[in-house]
Amino acid sequence: MLRAVALVLALAQENGPPSLRYLARHQNADGSWGIRMHECACPDAGKREKPKRDPVVEAKARPLIEKLGSDDPAERDEAQKALIAFGDAVEPFIEDIEQSPDWEVQGRALIVLRRLAQARSIPDVSATSLALLSFLGAGYSHLSRDTFKDICFGTVVKRSLQWLMRAQDATGRIGPSDDPSATMAHILAATALSEAYGLTDSMLFKEQAQRAIDEVVELQEKGYGWRPGGKAPVDSVTTAWGVLALHSAEKSDLTFPRSAYDRARAWFTSVCDDSGRAGFSKKGDWDSTKHDVATAAALISRIIIDRKKDDLWVVKAGEALAADPPDAKNVDYVYWFFGSLALYRFDGPSGARWKTWSEPLKKAVLAFQERGGGCEAGSWGPIGKSEIRMTATSMNTLTLEVYYRYANVFCGR
Repeated sequence: MLRAVALVLALAQENGPPSLRYLARHQNADGSWGIRMHECACPDAGKREKPKRDPVVEAKARPLIEKLGSDDPAERDEAQKALIAFGDAVEPFIEDIEQSPDWEVQGRALIVLRRLAQARSIPDVSATSLALLSFLGAGYSHLSRDTFKDICFGTVVKRSLQWLMRAQDATGRIGPSDDPSATMAHILAATALSEAYGLTDSMLFKEQAQRAIDEVVELQEKGYGWRPGGKAPVDSVTTAWGVLALHSAEKSDLTFPRSAYDRARAWFTSVCDDSGRAGFSKKGDWDSTKHDVATAAALISRIIIDRKKDDLWVVKAGEALAADPPDAKNVDYVYWFFGSLALYRFDGPSGARWKTWSEPLKKAVLAFQERGGGCEAGSWGPIGKSEIRMTATSMNTLTLEVYYRYANVFCGR
């Protein structure tokens, strides 16, 4: 029933919600979504702005570039690592090396450029996964025939699935591994593949979805949750995404050891206090001036793992979230997503706490959605330096799909 309602709503909005139409228009030619120019030529938004030459960066980078021609292998390696650490800002000066007569130096410079490109691909994995989840949550699969201005949503889903599957290596990992957000990117991608299989039962996706889930379990810290990647500590938000990936696998009849849930529970037990609050990276680690995203993440995770809505901590956490509903003055898309998912699962569509949350949610989310008929119509702008319009749009789409998303993907399972 919920699936039918969702599909009727989608068709009633001119062949899909405005946010999905935006995402469909801005899918890259290779099937991914990711970094795009501030001014794009619709529908191809895959290009990015070249970094400008910064004299401060140049002064620091030039000595390192010269060391790429050193006879000392250790010195060359250190120079490469230092240049990569600059990020994209060093790219214009590395490209100058293409004029060097020394082909070995050119080769080492090419390695630096390749590593910089790999670093940029992490947002592509995350952005592509979140966008794909948005389409899957609305009930669209690779077989869907709904179209908008000659763009078939089924083709959009198919191309993004193919892109993610091509990005998977022999271990099951999707995307590069040497990035501060590499684990988070893989978790999102694994969730997308799992839900694609869950929606369709297509054997086209089962093996790679299973290998992706296996890698999610492998990436979990022993006895605890997940870190976003690199040397960052374990945190409640990344761990909640890990739990959602396992939940998708469970609903899709993919397999994983129950101990993975047990380790995630141990993490949340270590960061939750008796008041119904959860810390981000440790107990008591929250900012009273901001929305409590860690508690929202912990609440949905504990509901999924233990299925005990009458647990005292769960009840207190639900009350705390209901007392701090979304508002347009303190925007936090991640809090809105986890809070909506948690309270809807905790209270149901007719619950008092959910009703206290849902009306402010709709007002806040829709207040920031781009209107009109321009290129960005239907999207949401980023609110943080590390966020891009694609991920912001996908996150808010997933939030608005909370009423029917799991019913769509898993057909009520």
